[in-house]
Amino acid sequence: MANRKFSSEELAELRHNPFVKNATENKLSFTTEFKESFWKRAKAGEPLAEIVRAFGLKPEVLGERRIKGIYAHLNEQVAAGLPFTDEKRVRIPEAALVNKPASSREQIVKIRMLEHEVLYLKQELEFIKKIISADKEAELKCLLKRGRE
Repeated sequence: MANRKFSSEELAELRHNPFVKNATENKLSFTTEFKESFWKRAKAGEPLAEIVRAFGLKPEVLGERRIKGIYAHLNEQVAAGLPFTDEKRVRIPEAALVNKPASSREQIVKIRMLEHEVLYLKQELEFIKKIISADKEAELKCLLKRGRE
């Protein structure tokens, strides 16, 4: 997450940009076209702020940290051999991992993805436990109420 949130005016401007797939107060996601072009231009040595500006985005609105984050994220995808897509989560197909020697960079990316998935599943499990607990509580209150009648 970046240091600061986007204002409502900034959000409106970002959401009207054809290269922004989604924008919230904290996060941005970009189209495949943006990602591919951004990556090519960055690898050619063009300054990141200039690339962002060429897509109609204001570097001062995004901030240096977000702009560097875009580059870092795309670099991780390339290192892992993943394509640029509009999808929120990109999963590595198992067939692509068979008989493929993984570099340490690819292993780091895979480990990060697995750690993220484990954390998500833990949160999901805690949520389910709370729902079950709340359901049992409600059932108990209902039984107690019936017993008084």
